[in-house]
Amino acid sequence: MTTPTPASTAVATVGVADPFAGLPALISVEKAAEIAGFSRASAYRYVKAGELPSRRIGGRIYVLTAGLRALLTPDTTDATQGAS
Repeated sequence: MTTPTPASTAVATVGVADPFAGLPALISVEKAAEIAGFSRASAYRYVKAGELPSRRIGGRIYVLTAGLRALLTPDTTDATQGAS
């Protein structure tokens, strides 16, 4: 038996494509910038400042897909904690 999903949740996700679907664990800085909606130069600045989770492998810099998802996903725990 499955639990029914509230209609408001179902409507909110209809037609919204997940930009992270099918991505590997590490992506290029350019791809991360494209997904996040800022310039390549800004993405490299965020990496340098430590605001964009990244790893250097050889001479290349990669962004952690899970870290980018966490940055772009609204944090709903802060709103629920303030309500008590």
